Amino acid sequence: MKNNFYFQLDITTEPPLNDEEVAVLWIFQPDGLNLDGNLIRMFFDDLQPEQIELITQEMNCLVESGIVEKFDISSQKLEKINWNEEWQKNLKVLKAGSNFVVKPTFVEYSAEPSEIVIEIDPKMSFGTGEHETTRLILGLLEKYGNNRKFVLDAGAGTAILAIAAVKLGSKKAIAFDNDDWCLENGLENVRLNGVADKVEIRICETKDIFERNFDLIVANIQRDVLSGIAAELAKRQAPGGVLILSGLLIADEEIIAPIYQKLGYSLIDKAGENEWISLVFKLDA
Repeated sequence: MKNNFYFQLDITTEPPLNDEEVAVLWIFQPDGLNLDGNLIRMFFDDLQPEQIELITQEMNCLVESGIVEKFDISSQKLEKINWNEEWQKNLKVLKAGSNFVVKPTFVEYSAEPSEIVIEIDPKMSFGTGEHETTRLILGLLEKYGNNRKFVLDAGAGTAILAIAAVKLGSKKAIAFDNDDWCLENGLENVRLNGVADKVEIRICETKDIFERNFDLIVANIQRDVLSGIAAELAKRQAPGGVLILSGLLIADEEIIAPIYQKLGYSLIDKAGENEWISLVFKLDA
């Protein structure tokens, strides 16, 4: 007989985490996970004290790495509801930039002629337009992503950025991530949006991308990863090409900008929302 209850585990963090940073918690196999500001809410059919201890250890690792300053964890046992239905209630049509509309597959929407609709099946990947970092980079794509020849989407998640670039007229995009669960979701999303012939999904690391001369590179990843892959991205960027970085807190600019400027990039633009910022660089020709 199935249980008529479930467990809810809440983690509050300072500072708030982004989608990519929270993704590590899926290793604990929750039945659902929501991110809302500095609150991470996880749902489990069963939750043992040993699991809570392992999750606490993982959060302590984020503290030790400097991603999290402090956190609190609490759990409670609740009467069972359809968690998937409740999760889907929180997902809605979202707008980014001037024309982008991000629509979950299960939500009906009538688009205006000028709107560019991206249909996303969220599943376990990240990049649904809910987080500021995704909205910021979509807005900057409208400005810098039109009619590009060759686009690289690093840390692609749902592949939303590669899809957006192609819908803006880019001829070819490679979207890659190092998490296996992004492959199926990315493939499904490019099919949903009719761009499977132009967007290639790969599971690999940046160093494994053998192609060069990308005239546009986009990356919505947390600061430490962006620091670590800077040289690899620069090797693959076409001279005069544009690089858009997101997943950054405002305070991260003074750390990230000099790293990329030393590699020959010039900071040409930026956009912010709440405590988050996206940076636009151009590689010197």
